[in-house]
Amino acid sequence: MSERSDWVHMHLLTYDVTNKRHKSETNVNIVECKVCLLNSATTRLTKINSDYYCEECLNLINNPVDKNKIQSDWNKYVQKIKLNRAGKYDVLFAFSGGKDSVAALHFIVKKYGLNPLVFTVDHGFKSETVINNCINIVNLLKVDWLLTKVTDEIKEKLRNITKNGDLPCLYCNELWKADYFRNVVKLTGINVIFTGGDTLVNGNFEIPKSEWGVKSVGLPLAVQFLTEEEIYNVAYSVGWIDPKLKGWDTDCLAVGASLHKYRNQNNIYHVEELKHLSHRIRHGVLEKEDARKKLLTEMCIEPEILKLFE
Repeated sequence: MSERSDWVHMHLLTYDVTNKRHKSETNVNIVECKVCLLNSATTRLTKINSDYYCEECLNLINNPVDKNKIQSDWNKYVQKIKLNRAGKYDVLFAFSGGKDSVAALHFIVKKYGLNPLVFTVDHGFKSETVINNCINIVNLLKVDWLLTKVTDEIKEKLRNITKNGDLPCLYCNELWKADYFRNVVKLTGINVIFTGGDTLVNGNFEIPKSEWGVKSVGLPLAVQFLTEEEIYNVAYSVGWIDPKLKGWDTDCLAVGASLHKYRNQNNIYHVEELKHLSHRIRHGVLEKEDARKKLLTEMCIEPEILKLFE
């Protein structure tokens, strides 16, 4: 893996809001947030003394998370779920097969003693290793598991989005996730879904998600406040095998392929990479310079994977 120098010059970037991408530009003075990787080409920064901060980082600085309170509130939330259980299962768990969802499922079962009904929606671009991870982990944790696949029409739409160098994650909820999640909720009658989200959302571990047809979505991994390395170690400890995918996902072939195509077409990383990494920096999942290295490292995709999106 090599670092391309034409990706390193962050001061030579502007942001095209319409196309959601960075574009090369000259004679532009751009400053970077002191905490994360966002810069004045991608968002509004506030200068405090000699440093600049994005709105998201300033909000966390001014409203620090009380980890002890969050974890105490989470424990009460879990107990309430247990008390309100009407059938065999406590919650639904959306299981992607990536490291975050594996770690989250481990905590749900082993730390909190919940009995989830696990479900996976295969959008057509999960590798054999990812599906095998799902099978092995649910067997190891002795939880029930539902597996379904999207239609060929949806798979083709995702393929074309990726083929064109656009990011499929931006469309997944609209194309398939909301519909398939609502179907699972309707089928089971369970109105709480847990996911593998690794950070709080606006300081909350419980978020509304009416489009999924649920009362709330819980984030069991977020309340652990783990670093990325620690999340990997939890996943490895329960037998998860790293599929070595590119991009930020450890369960979807399309993410890395789309980012690879975007970088080749535009000679710069996608702004969503910058946002994703910055989010993880400000929440303590990644160190800033480790995140920058990820951003600036060339993304090499195996030819057989790229062929899936031709």
